[in-house]
Amino acid sequence: MSFVASASGVIHASRTDCFSRLRDFSTWRDWMPPSFRPRTGPSRPLQIGDRLELIIVAKPGGLPIFARVRVVRVEQDREITWRGGIPELLVGEHAFLFEDAEGQPGATLVRSEETWSGALTSVGFAKNMISASASRIGREQIEALTGAVESEKGTRERPLAGAAPVR
Repeated sequence: MSFVASASGVIHASRTDCFSRLRDFSTWRDWMPPSFRPRTGPSRPLQIGDRLELIIVAKPGGLPIFARVRVVRVEQDREITWRGGIPELLVGEHAFLFEDAEGQPGATLVRSEETWSGALTSVGFAKNMISASASRIGREQIEALTGAVESEKGTRERPLAGAAPVR
């Protein structure tokens, strides 16, 4: 049994700008949220096969979790996906998808979709905790990406989460 935790938001910048900022691992320390901190990775844009080490805080005030993931898909201006976990027990595949925001020229809809599989996804309390944490962290990542891209482009007109609600 598997499930998907998701979030989305609109960034007032081109798909290329949004995609490029997320792909540039070397800048993550400057803008990723406290719930998702880079530890090690490439000093260049992400490529398929890259291994990343991350520190994830699943709930505010919680203990940090050390995670190793591998980049499994990079499709220019459309998708960046990484995967990690313990096979058979719990594996997460986190995709960031970029598309033109409908009715908003020059804006990008960014979706965070994290598919979870493994034995723990069928345990009610574990599934609920993972789903809530993954959705919250996905929202925080999109909000942080919004701030990084819009500040760089000078398009920031609203508070961090303001341009379009991040779901």
